[in-house]
Amino acid sequence: MAAPWTPQRARSAAAELARTCTSDTEFEQAAGSLLQRAIGFDLFCMTRIDAESRLPAHGTVAQVDAGLRACLPRLFRADYACEVSGQRQVQVVSAETGGDLRRCARWRDLTGPAGLGDELSVMLTADGLCWGYLVLYRSAGSSAFSADHAALAAQLAPLLGARMRASLREAAPLPDDQDPPGLVLFDSALTPLASTAPAGRHLSNMGLAAEAGLPPFVYAVAARAADTGRVAKTRALSANGRWKVLHAAPLTPAGPDKPAIAVTIQSPDDGELFGLFAAAWRLSPRERQVAALIADGRSTRQAAAELFVSENTVRQHVKSIFAKTAVHSREELRVALGGRRQPLRDGENNPLRGMHRRRHPRLCSCACAQIASSARTASSSP
Repeated sequence: MAAPWTPQRARSAAAELARTCTSDTEFEQAAGSLLQRAIGFDLFCMTRIDAESRLPAHGTVAQVDAGLRACLPRLFRADYACEVSGQRQVQVVSAETGGDLRRCARWRDLTGPAGLGDELSVMLTADGLCWGYLVLYRSAGSSAFSADHAALAAQLAPLLGARMRASLREAAPLPDDQDPPGLVLFDSALTPLASTAPAGRHLSNMGLAAEAGLPPFVYAVAARAADTGRVAKTRALSANGRWKVLHAAPLTPAGPDKPAIAVTIQSPDDGELFGLFAAAWRLSPRERQVAALIADGRSTRQAAAELFVSENTVRQHVKSIFAKTAVHSREELRVALGGRRQPLRDGENNPLRGMHRRRHPRLCSCACAQIASSARTASSSP
């Protein structure tokens, strides 16, 4: 008879996977297998998010049925928020509703009609920041997730979050296209009205097929702007290693059948990803200041003058930054902190020694949608 899956046993098994798996894809597939054995589910979704904006940072489109895809814009709206915060890292819908899933608007209007039942969702955090999102679904009519299942998931969350943070460190931008920013216009219901040719090329550059429709992260940033009335931003990473920066803004005046939200899509400039990568490398506030100046080409003397500290202090910070980021030159540091890689000449080694681009898991629209709205109830990140 198999031993029961205690939180300690599950955590030990996940830690072993983190040590032995050689790629993100291998780790995430093994983690899904572990969760299947320990908890059981009918649909497994795990995706990374932008730790600063708490919006989706993944560019792969899930293969979902037409009914669920038709609900995609609404899945990101505040009315269907997933009430997960830094204090309430794990949520089980059946527990939150006293066993009556109809009390959950998201299930009643969206996931229930799509044939799904109970769901267990987890924020994957590391050092106070959220780097990913996990959701397990059971089909309609299946048994609900238990408190023991939630405890198991809570034990695994820090390990999965730390792994997603670590893998982000290898995702420095590749040399990208030269297209100008693209534009997508939505009405007040987040129905796409029109888009420019560069918008389509940017998404194609990420490996996203036009016939699949707009990816979830585009709807997510549009929904954030629609719900808050303010400009929203996210940075999305595709399975082929391409980064894109998206901004969404409300348009005025808006009315029926008129554009209400504009989303721009463009390649990141050097420095656009700095905050995200600095957090991934766990740089302190002062180290971030020094790293930003050094990566921007300042000398030690210039950095010391701008920060009103001694040159020796700057050298000590640079030594610590190099140790944390595992680099040996200022050019390597620039790339490690999100600066765009230069095209490699024939026979030239990658400036980030030993680092390689990894593929990422497929994105489930349901899980991705809940990420966007969960930030409204999340505690402030340190």
